[in-house]
Amino acid sequence: MFCFVKKNVFYSLIYNINFIQIAVTNKEVFELSQPSKCKNDEYFDTVSFSCVQCDANKNLQLSADRLRCICNRFSKKIGFKDGYPVCIPCGNNAIVTIDGNDCVPCNAMCKCATNEVQIDRNSSGTLLDAMYCLPCNTNEISNWQLVRKFFFVDNISGFKISNFTTSKARKVDELSILRYIKTLNIM
Repeated sequence: MFCFVKKNVFYSLIYNINFIQIAVTNKEVFELSQPSKCKNDEYFDTVSFSCVQCDANKNLQLSADRLRCICNRFSKKIGFKDGYPVCIPCGNNAIVTIDGNDCVPCNAMCKCATNEVQIDRNSSGTLLDAMYCLPCNTNEISNWQLVRKFFFVDNISGFKISNFTTSKARKVDELSILRYIKTLNIM
């Protein structure tokens, strides 16, 4: 018993001495920030509690929720490095697909209007030769509005998609989500 106590006291002293030494020699002062203090081009890093700017030279832009960096609309994600997405440009007259994993040529315009939805894959998920914009009927809501309603309203009430997964084998975009939602007859 005495040996056990002696051993724990020894380790405790070593730990406390090292901690005090680190605290004394490392004279850095950390300034904690809040999400509301971040500038328009910064996101709030929840690990360091600081505002961080996305590196535009690495094709990164601020996400809509201002909590991370994402690839810009002309770059596709090929992986992650140091917690950030690795993005490569799509090239001239090309835009990233809705899921962010591929590039697709765009004809005249590379951006759809607010009352249109970008189509870049066929119904089986195969990449199209070129993206196009599909207009919404005036009496219908757009796919994006329906997806937002489903994920931000219906999921709060407890409705969950049981067999809806995203993987490399099955690429998921807003249109396939819309098709899945329509099969459920929830709207």
